[in-house]
Amino acid sequence: MNSKEFNEMIVFLMMPNVPMENRVAQNNEILNKSAQSE
Repeated sequence: MNSKEFNEMIVFLMMPNVPMENRVAQNNEILNKSAQSE
């Protein structure tokens, strides 16, 4: 995972108005993308 993706993930996780399920789904999506790109 590069630092840009990591920063985006942190920012997203810090958003107070996002439901937890959405955070987890988004997080998994980012991790899947970064795993595929390596």
